Amino acid sequence: MKDAVVSRHMRYVTKSLVFGRYDLYGAAMFKTRHIIAVSTAALIAMATASYAVSSSLSDNAEDHQAAAWGAKAVAYQKTMLDETQDIDAFAAQNTHMSISRDYAQIEDLIPVTYVHRQAAEFIRAEQNCLAKAVYYEARSESRSGQMAVAEVVLNRVKSKHYPNSVCGVVYQGSGRTTGCQFSFMCDGSMNKMPKGKLWKKSSDIAAFMYTYDGKPFTHGATHYHTTAINPKWSANLRFDRQIGTHKFYRFNFTERSVVNAPPIAIAPPI
Repeated sequence: MKDAVVSRHMRYVTKSLVFGRYDLYGAAMFKTRHIIAVSTAALIAMATASYAVSSSLSDNAEDHQAAAWGAKAVAYQKTMLDETQDIDAFAAQNTHMSISRDYAQIEDLIPVTYVHRQAAEFIRAEQNCLAKAVYYEARSESRSGQMAVAEVVLNRVKSKHYPNSVCGVVYQGSGRTTGCQFSFMCDGSMNKMPKGKLWKKSSDIAAFMYTYDGKPFTHGATHYHTTAINPKWSANLRFDRQIGTHKFYRFNFTERSVVNAPPIAIAPPI
């Protein structure tokens, strides 16, 4: 009867050791070590109990079996500790290699400074102003028509007759009683916030046109109006072309390049 009890306990301890060995290769390293320690202690305890039973029965064969289980427990504990140390060393080496690799990837990058952040904020504000001009002036136009409107704003930035920033051009005249350069700034259109797919499209076009350096949509047009009106100022300008419901105009003279107009930056200055 006592031998059967000892045998059942031995099978339970053996299962615990096997599952503890599998867990050793998982992420729960500390839990595995705890299982090893508990299992080893249980194995030693059972070996001691077996030895006590065998002593009481004065059976030399059982004495030998208990001693053998004790030796196996010590050997198993040593093996588990050696494997744990090997895994810890391997993990530490991998971590060191990962840190070295990541550092090598970023060591040549330019650190972000206040100047870079300021330049990024300026570009974002410029693109937002350009997106508003496209949205309020031409959101119902075709893509080409919207790009042409954005181009007019950018052409004014390059001209010495207008402010040298997108927001300066778009908001020009909004604080004067003589009227705004762009009607949406003074007719209450901005009381309705831009939203939806049309605003997303206008923002995408503004971001694209802000850095666009391809074939122009107009020949340097700085003015436009819809086909529904015929303003007096159009008689003093040269008609360029019509795109959608907008007619585009440029100056009658050839304007020299403006040296004081800042370049449209694709990336913050270094």
